[in-house]
Amino acid sequence: MKQGCQKTRWLNLSNNRIESPSSITKFIGCPYAYFLKYIRLIKVSSSVEQAGIGIDIHKVNEKYWGIRRDFASNEAALQESINRNWTIKTDEESNEIINTCFSNFLESIKNNNPPIFIEEKIENPITGTVCIIDRVDIDKIVDYKTGAYFTIKPKVPALIQATLCYENLKYKHGLDFPIVEFQYLRNMKDGKGIQLVEVTPELIEQVHLLINNMRTMITNDIFPKKQSCFFCEYSKICELEKKSIEYFKRNKLHV
Repeated sequence: MKQGCQKTRWLNLSNNRIESPSSITKFIGCPYAYFLKYIRLIKVSSSVEQAGIGIDIHKVNEKYWGIRRDFASNEAALQESINRNWTIKTDEESNEIINTCFSNFLESIKNNNPPIFIEEKIENPITGTVCIIDRVDIDKIVDYKTGAYFTIKPKVPALIQATLCYENLKYKHGLDFPIVEFQYLRNMKDGKGIQLVEVTPELIEQVHLLINNMRTMITNDIFPKKQSCFFCEYSKICELEKKSIEYFKRNKLHV
């Protein structure tokens, strides 16, 4: 296949992509990493255990609500949900993290009414985006975070996710809930670990502009590398590419 044909094929794939909060955040962090992950579809190894912990915590919390009415206490219902839905083996350090997350989850719901709905994947064809909403209460959207990183002031990824959750929820269910509450389950103690985002018209406009600029760059095959590679899972690939180019130049070969 000629290079031009291959390039066109990739662009067709990218133009048809439904973007998510994580894919948009990846592009902002490094467009080239986005290119490798979402267009070239190159997979790299990651921490299976850490990823599994987050997935299982979300699943246990989701299934909890379906069985709560059958048990005398929140604790008993949660334990049964763990028994039914936990799938991965963990070490002692991870178990401490998991116990903290579940303990804080129980604390956060002790005075709450049952949610309107839980764990729904919502696609919005108008904006070409998709998001997963963990929980919708009577007045807000709730998203669980299982990582250790927490800031009181929301960063760009949280602003993007909150905006897409708000818009997609409104599109599908007609619910106008501009408050998105991120619950960092490792950090929720004494009222801390809660991050609130209010989705305003100004924020929506900013996120739309960001996504439109992103799509323009993708359509024009513009995927610059950013230099902040320390936390990027594709840093080794970029390093190998750099060494290969240096080798060819050093040996006066065509690149």
